[in-house]
Amino acid sequence: RRAAGRGGRPPPPAARAPPAPPRPGRAGAPARSLELLKSMRDAGCRSISYGLESYSSKVLKNMRKHITPEQIEHTLKMTYDASINIIGNFIFGDEVEDESTIYETMRFWFDHPQYGINLAMIETYPGSEYYKELVQRGKITDKLAFLKRDDWRINLTQMQDETYRKYVVLVQLLSFYYHPQSTLGTIEKIYLNEQGEWVLETICPHCGAKNVYRNVRESMLRQSYFKILCQECFHSAEFWCKRDRLPNYDKIEYLCRMVAEARNVHDFREAVDTLYRIYLELRDPANPYPRIFEGISRAEK
Repeated sequence: RRAAGRGGRPPPPAARAPPAPPRPGRAGAPARSLELLKSMRDAGCRSISYGLESYSSKVLKNMRKHITPEQIEHTLKMTYDASINIIGNFIFGDEVEDESTIYETMRFWFDHPQYGINLAMIETYPGSEYYKELVQRGKITDKLAFLKRDDWRINLTQMQDETYRKYVVLVQLLSFYYHPQSTLGTIEKIYLNEQGEWVLETICPHCGAKNVYRNVRESMLRQSYFKILCQECFHSAEFWCKRDRLPNYDKIEYLCRMVAEARNVHDFREAVDTLYRIYLELRDPANPYPRIFEGISRAEK
C-alpha cells in the first residue's frame, strides 16, 4: 500500500517515461491480423522486416526469441497474403544448433520459397551476446586481433569443425545457386534510354505483372542474379542476369536441388555430404567462388 500523503490522500504514482515508439517496418513479434496488415499496406507500407532467425523451436528457445515456428508460419502467410514484401533471415550456428535443427529450418525454407527469406551463418559481432559469452569464457582473449578479422564466423555449436564448415558451404551455395522456378521472374528487356539510364523490363512470377524500372544501377545488372520488388504486388522476385559467373553451375545447382528434395534428416545429411564433397573437388583453391572459407575459425570449447 502507498503511504497516505497530505490530507490522507495517497501520493500520485511515480511518473513513467512513455514507451519508445516501435521502429517502423520492423517486427520481432507475430503480426496480429490480416486486416491490420492490409491497413498497413494501404497506408503505404511496402516491406516488413521480421526477426525470424530459425524455424527450430529448440534454437528459438535458446535465442530467447519468445516465438514459435507456428507463429512464424502464420505471420509470414498473412504478410504475403496482404501483398507486403517480407524481409527476414534464417541464421545458423547457435550453440544448440545441430544437423536436425538445421534440417527443420531448411525444410521450411525449401517449402516456402515465395517468402524470400535469406540464409546466413551467425557471426560473432563484437558487442553481441555471443561475443560477450566467448570473452567471459576466455575463448576470445585478444579483442583487437578479433576486430581485425575479415570474418567473424566461429563454430559455437557442438558439431565437429568439419561438419560446421560443411553447413557454411551449404548456406553459401544455396544462396547463390538455388533459385526455385516459382520465384524466378522473366527479364524481357534491358536497354539504355535517351537519358543514358539503364531500363529493365520484367514479368513478376508472383502476379504476372509487367514492370518497367528506370535508372537501374549498372552494378546490379552485372551480378549473377538480383532481387527486386514488383511494382504491382510488392513481392520480391529473383532474376538471373549473369548466371555464367557461377562456376560449375549445372552440377552445383543439381546437387542443391537434391538437398531440397530430402524429406528426412538422414537423406538431408547424405545430400549435403554429397554436395560438399563434389564442391571441394570442383573448387579452385586459387580463385574460390563463392569466398566461403577465408577467415573461418573456431573458439575452443
